[in-house]
Amino acid sequence: MSTNTQQPAAASTDRDRQEESLWHKIKAYLFSPQTGTPAPYAQCNICMSAELQIHGIPPTSPSPSSDLKRGTVLPCGHMLCTDCYIRLRASNLVALQLRPHTNPRLECPMCKFPLTFPSCGCQIRGYQLPRDGVAAVCDCVPATIPEGGSVPDRCGECRYASIVEQGLDMYNITSRGVGPVVTREYIANVLSRPLHRELAREWPSWGGWPAVFGLPGSEPAPRSVNPDW
Repeated sequence: MSTNTQQPAAASTDRDRQEESLWHKIKAYLFSPQTGTPAPYAQCNICMSAELQIHGIPPTSPSPSSDLKRGTVLPCGHMLCTDCYIRLRASNLVALQLRPHTNPRLECPMCKFPLTFPSCGCQIRGYQLPRDGVAAVCDCVPATIPEGGSVPDRCGECRYASIVEQGLDMYNITSRGVGPVVTREYIANVLSRPLHRELAREWPSWGGWPAVFGLPGSEPAPRSVNPDW
């Protein structure tokens, strides 16, 4: 009679766990956790002291969840705590104001991936990880560059402004003064939100407006339109 001599896998400990700096590798574990495989963990790649709170990833020590920090994912896939991410963006804005001639670049501190859109130069916003729900954690972040994600040429706000300007010019050319008067104020007040939503659907990755930005706030306010632009 055969006897099963296979021993159960030894329980993993915190000492067996590996730090992971890229979001898509954390996500792979969340989708397919393997029995006996130590769960990875993430910590901020700037301050190196903040462990990131990710639903489905246990903390490395039995500390209260309040000791963990919310994380923000960059297009390149690297993760920062939200506090460091906010300081990173703020320091770049200050540098642009104080030393515009030096053209200071906003980039990932780890891989130097540019965090500005190629044409318009606006900052690319990271995606903040929600605190609850594995599905919500995975669905709220678009595919990062290592996963085949992409960054559009311009941000959603600048694409919106360009579409409004082109559409208004085309209307004025074709209508030749016949029909209702369409002003920039009308477009901004009536059509801005549908157009914002359409742009987000058209490019749901790093060029649209996510449900949860790396900064507070979920959807941009309608763009204020200067009659002289």
